[in-house]
Amino acid sequence: GVVAQLSAMTVGLCTEAEYERRAKQLGPDPLREDADPERFWAVWENTPRAVGLLLMDQAVVAGLGNIFRAEVLFKAGVHPEQPAEHASREVFERVWAHCVGCLQAGYRYGSIRTVD
Repeated sequence: GVVAQLSAMTVGLCTEAEYERRAKQLGPDPLREDADPERFWAVWENTPRAVGLLLMDQAVVAGLGNIFRAEVLFKAGVHPEQPAEHASREVFERVWAHCVGCLQAGYRYGSIRTVD
């Protein structure tokens, strides 16, 4: 079978095996019910990288862009330059919850919403 892989810049046809290989390179997608936030936490708790940078890294957490990153961090009350390894599990849980909520609202309304 042939599947299409869509991205912001290209559409490419590939085999299902190639699609699966590429999909495994992505972090958990907060829009998916089967997303495993523990994969995100495993990176979060062990990196000195800034939380804002983690949210932009598709290999860490998939689906967020710069606008959602800013909205999530604002709602969670987290500075984007906060080193992830110094932020608590409770902070992580707030960030993940807002990732899910913001992306679900974007899907539901068909646009990025920055006001509730």
